[in-house]
Amino acid sequence: MMKYESKKNPGTFLTTDGVVDPKTKTVFVTMDDGKEKTISVATLKRWWTKIEDGATAEPKAPAQEAQAEEAAASVEEKPAVIEEAAPAEEEAAPATAEQIEAEAPAKADTPAEETPEEKPVKTPKTPKVGKAPKAKVEKETDTPTADSAMKMSEAIQNLETIFDKLNALYFDGTLAKPVITVQSTPRAYGHCSTKKIWKNEAENEAMYEINIGAEFLNRPIEVTAATLLHEMVHLNCMENGISDTCQNGRYHNGNFKKECEARDLTVEYDRANGHAYTSPTDAFTEKIKAAGIDMSIKFARILPTKRAKAARVMFTYTCPKCGQTFRSAENLNIKCGDCDVAMERA
Repeated sequence: MMKYESKKNPGTFLTTDGVVDPKTKTVFVTMDDGKEKTISVATLKRWWTKIEDGATAEPKAPAQEAQAEEAAASVEEKPAVIEEAAPAEEEAAPATAEQIEAEAPAKADTPAEETPEEKPVKTPKTPKVGKAPKAKVEKETDTPTADSAMKMSEAIQNLETIFDKLNALYFDGTLAKPVITVQSTPRAYGHCSTKKIWKNEAENEAMYEINIGAEFLNRPIEVTAATLLHEMVHLNCMENGISDTCQNGRYHNGNFKKECEARDLTVEYDRANGHAYTSPTDAFTEKIKAAGIDMSIKFARILPTKRAKAARVMFTYTCPKCGQTFRSAENLNIKCGDCDVAMERA
């Protein structure tokens, strides 16, 4: 018989003959209070220390000794595995957070653009006592580095920087900062919300939204900055009670034209949208360059390509007697209802 002392509760002992059930990987033990039960080999190895006790040791037959030694060897060689649905043993305690963190293999950071599909998390294995877990060798891949990847977060940061500098240049820094977004708007360079549609529940604060069309991010810096300033003028008018549009925000009136021209924008007019078309002046371009504005957005959302419609072929049928005509896309064999003669196809 082999005697073990509890690592968790020193002074508590158990004895076992060391015979391992090959199916359940368990051994039969007798506690020092006389209770008998079976525990897993992993639990025995993890929470109990084998001790030499000459007083209680019983002589073993050679066959029993060999079997016990084989069981002990199996305990030493096989690392304990924490199974997800294993029943809790009285002597076993869950691994600490420090253990799990130390045992988990390090993983290389994956660029956000190429995040692989998540796999179920496996319960970490406990390394063998006295031996360090083997380090995993990371294979080299052709994954692009973070420096070469297109990051929308950087584009948003650049737009926010431009907003701050335009706010200082043309609004004395008094314009409330909105949430700046980049969304797909193929028919518009940008827009400004007419209401505070973003809300921070924690701070009880609401904010407007200014969006720049994703399809137009890679235009020249002064053009993109002029679009942003166009939307900032709308925001300024809303905050100061200036009526700058009508017809649900489509038609830009004279007030909007005046506010834009006061901020170095050229304004064009058409009957449908009013003074809605703005572009940067030379003075505007010089000011933003002097302010150190640098927007290195070199990418934009690809506009979907439209399929060309196939030309529709039409046939004209004429009655040779009365001259009555009929048009159809189908190749028909028809008669004139008045003359009862076959119509000729042109």
